[in-house]
Amino acid sequence: MSKRGVLVRGDKIGIVAPGAQFNLKKFKTGIAILKSWGLVPVFDKNLFKKDFIYAGTVEQRVADIKKFMNQKDIKALWCVRGGYGTSAVAQELSKFKAKGRPKILIGLSDITALHLVFNQKYKWATIHGPTVDRMGIELQPQRESFAVYQTLFDPEFKLDLKTGLQNMGAKKNIKAPLIGGNLSLVCASLGSSYEIVTKGKVLFLEEIAEPTYRVDRMLTQLRNAGKFEGLKALVFGDFTNCERWKEVLLRNFKNSPFPVITGVKSGHGPLRLPLPLGSMISVQGKKTPRVTAL
Repeated sequence: MSKRGVLVRGDKIGIVAPGAQFNLKKFKTGIAILKSWGLVPVFDKNLFKKDFIYAGTVEQRVADIKKFMNQKDIKALWCVRGGYGTSAVAQELSKFKAKGRPKILIGLSDITALHLVFNQKYKWATIHGPTVDRMGIELQPQRESFAVYQTLFDPEFKLDLKTGLQNMGAKKNIKAPLIGGNLSLVCASLGSSYEIVTKGKVLFLEEIAEPTYRVDRMLTQLRNAGKFEGLKALVFGDFTNCERWKEVLLRNFKNSPFPVITGVKSGHGPLRLPLPLGSMISVQGKKTPRVTAL
């Protein structure tokens, strides 16, 4: 991104909870890890509010994000967890005009809705990566934490994925911006003010605990909405606890006119590698499949 890296030691990062309530123990452990990296986590009292199943009302959650977006000394926004509730926040933020300099958003799952707003509305790059509570679990893979750390602090580091990848689509090499996230949340964006725009992009999708027919239905919904028209490539992450999902993908995308890469270890699986949404990536589909950040 820049020669200084995305972040440097001493940078302040805004901690936000745009969706569901979170586990306080995991939160504290995750915050301790971020501090050990030299970061300075900052959060508002709204972070610990509760409203039904959410981490505060929509207004409270939106207010925290807006505050940090406009605060000059805040360099990134790191989400505590996903969980249901971000779509309403994303709808409000899509109407907001940020005054501050671009800030990195970090998170995954339901945070997909915010990635779409940041990538499309503000033209800010974001990171599809572990949430704060994920950083606080005891068995986080070393490769995952290393990749997150390098992505944030090393300006020379570029994510380069090739192990275990397969291509069921066109044998092409392309370069285009990466967009997407969780399949359910991408579908939920349709008809909203932050509806996903896929033309000329590489679309990344992952999912968890959806039955076969629902995965197929959501992919059909995206096709019916024209989201695969003009697409440069399709990249699939983990489909955790989703039955027969590989068969569903094969039925939908075999012989597609664009590369269709499977096997990227990002999403809700045991290894959640960070992906640079809103940034250019290279997808190699001619020979050995490969996905590389540029």
